[in-house]
Amino acid sequence: MKTSTIINAFLFIGIVIFSSSCKKKGCTDKDGANYIAGAEKSTLCQYRYGKTVTVNANNGVSYDPFDAPDLYIKFATSASPQWDYNVSVVNNTYQITGTFVNEFKFTNEDWVYEVYDQDTFDSDDLVCSGTFNPLVDGSAGNIVLINNGCTITFPYTVK
Repeated sequence: MKTSTIINAFLFIGIVIFSSSCKKKGCTDKDGANYIAGAEKSTLCQYRYGKTVTVNANNGVSYDPFDAPDLYIKFATSASPQWDYNVSVVNNTYQITGTFVNEFKFTNEDWVYEVYDQDTFDSDDLVCSGTFNPLVDGSAGNIVLINNGCTITFPYTVK
């Protein structure tokens, strides 16, 4: 009787160890840059973080009647009720770079952006706008969006 109890205990421990080691390992957080669909046992997840954005507007377009555009950009997750991030207006330029005090975490969802030329004479002109998913559209440390003559670049680090 004691022998069968000991054998059953060893069998139980073996089954537990075997079954737990068979689970697919990987990052189970969908916001992780190393997310693995179907993973059952979570390992260390890594995330994409940004701190700057650069906008290059098409300089072949006459935005203002007298000079270059006065650009600004705003962006957020599409689920956000407001613009989470914005870069203040930079006057008379076709390129702006904004640096934020705090890093922002890119999440695996649609984000929206709008680039405007601020006008003092009439309403602001929409230069370009669109959506992107930072985990789908980014590679090699950059998310690069090209739309309507604009190139928007979000450099990111993975940690």
